[in-house]
Amino acid sequence: MALSCTGEYATYFGGTKANALAAMNNTMTRVNGVFEKDFSARMVLISNNDSVIYTNASTDPYSPSSQMSNWNSQLQSTLTSVIGEANYDIGHLFGATGGGGNAGCIGCVCTNGSKGSGYTSPADGIPAGDNFDIDYVAHEMGHQFGGNHTFSMSNEGTGANMEPGSGSTIMGYAGITSQDIQPHSDAFFHAISIQQITNNIKAKTCPVSTSTGNSIPTANAGLDYTIPKGTPFMLTGSGTDANGDSLTYIWEQMDNASSSQTGASSAASATKASGPTFRSFTPQTTPVRYFPRMASVLAGATTTAGSEITVEALSSVARTYNFRFTVRDNRAGGSGNNSDDAVITVNGTAGPFSVSSQNSATTYTGGSSQTVTWNVAGTTANGVNASNVDILWSADGGNTWTTLLSATPNDGSQAVTIPNSSTSTGRIMVKGSNHIFFDVNNANITVNAGSSTSDTVAPTAPTLAASGTTSTSTNLSWSGATDNVGVTGYEVYQGSTMIGTTSSASYTVTGLTPSTTYSFTVKAKDAAGNTSPSSNTVSVTTSAGSTVTYCSASATNTGDERIGNVTFGSINNTSTGTAGYENFTSVSTNVTKGSAYTISVTPVWTSTKYNEAYAVYIDYNGDGDFADSGELVWSRSASTTSP
Repeated sequence: MALSCTGEYATYFGGTKANALAAMNNTMTRVNGVFEKDFSARMVLISNNDSVIYTNASTDPYSPSSQMSNWNSQLQSTLTSVIGEANYDIGHLFGATGGGGNAGCIGCVCTNGSKGSGYTSPADGIPAGDNFDIDYVAHEMGHQFGGNHTFSMSNEGTGANMEPGSGSTIMGYAGITSQDIQPHSDAFFHAISIQQITNNIKAKTCPVSTSTGNSIPTANAGLDYTIPKGTPFMLTGSGTDANGDSLTYIWEQMDNASSSQTGASSAASATKASGPTFRSFTPQTTPVRYFPRMASVLAGATTTAGSEITVEALSSVARTYNFRFTVRDNRAGGSGNNSDDAVITVNGTAGPFSVSSQNSATTYTGGSSQTVTWNVAGTTANGVNASNVDILWSADGGNTWTTLLSATPNDGSQAVTIPNSSTSTGRIMVKGSNHIFFDVNNANITVNAGSSTSDTVAPTAPTLAASGTTSTSTNLSWSGATDNVGVTGYEVYQGSTMIGTTSSASYTVTGLTPSTTYSFTVKAKDAAGNTSPSSNTVSVTTSAGSTVTYCSASATNTGDERIGNVTFGSINNTSTGTAGYENFTSVSTNVTKGSAYTISVTPVWTSTKYNEAYAVYIDYNGDGDFADSGELVWSRSASTTSP
């Protein structure tokens, strides 16, 4: 990669090539972190990149930012003459002001005469941080790699306009339209962008392929379904990884907007018979997504609001949804991803299926029998064909769910026993058995635990399974436990030792040793304290794992300044003062998750004080990089004062 800059950009970072190059590296570390995760692609600066770093705005080969429309051709001409077309694969220019970006082309990486014509220059005059790195640089380079815009507030006819309004992924226009979903882009590419860019990279001959030893994860989107109109639904996928990497999951709509679904009509709408009606949310560690998001369902809403437009809407008309389930393995040094598609058909006759009881604040005594009612709304036929439903209970406001009754007839009414455990945030869900449609009552239920009765009947034993075993963890899940009153929780055992309790039907065991065999069982409990027999025993063997490695610590300038002291936790480390740069990566401390800490960074200048910027990163998930969301824990723009 050849990365040039205007004199104004270099001036912002102190006016030296070394400082400008350091800033460029900071941005490209962030951008590469996303490109590696989504495309397994990394851009590496050419060895003589400093020959196109310009520090004087009056002599650089670029027009002022007010005339940045000239930059595409000026950059291409500069790189061709100074670097040579045979000596780089993609070229880009960083400016300091002006508020714009232009890739100069779509998919032109590796193409002589156009591969070096992209530029980015911020509107806020700060060419650093995610507002610059993600909103603009990753976006424009995404174009150069072959990605089209994914927003639908304007339709470009590329087949990629799959997000409502402005979009929220990198190839959208988050925060700069009149139909914004949110103020800034999330740091990932939409599934259609992954498809476009990956296909373009594979078609090129210039990339250097390097074996990573990584296995691609599996992805299974499950079955296709027909659902009733105006009714919430949930999609559940699954994925595995032979390397035991920590997987994340995302469900995204893959329906392209029509030419009439632009502007105000690009918002999610219940009456859209085609096009995007569900925004993308950041990948999560759970493979389940609720449509719309659970917070909207709990409020009795069928839509979700964004910053300026509706971003989720259940359809009130017959239509087809196309969804893609993407699994990322987030492996440091070369990630892999995989995907699978699901087709969801909305039947225009059935629905809305809805819970009609407990829709105002209600108080019950634990252990009492209460009637739940719902509107069947044609869901036993019309292609939905759900003859039975499951009734579930949440004691924590819809965050987790346990089953009260399974496969009870879908006839609109059923008595259930309220668990005998106090809560002020109880909710009831009625869901099609072996189906994806559901609804939740609209108000919290308060439960006052009743006095113990003569209940001495223990729950039945759960059926236990394990999945997603890594070198240090495994995921346990179970089903089948029933009780005459209701199952209220579970005890998880490793061998004969109880290692945890949970009210959900799953549990993640962590802290395991690589290449070791473990056995697990689960017992169900009810409100009276009765405990079921042990489940079947499940044995798992953890994988060998791999050692996480980090990039080598280094510095680009050691003569003028240094960090004199860092204090954090139990660390109070002062440099020796004999060299501008010293490596203290061996120094460590222990901190507690959820606690607040203060970090102190003390700079020292040998003579002249230069503007210095500071940033603190923590690799929370231990994946060997600092590019994940939230891992930049503190930063400050360049200044001569101590932070």
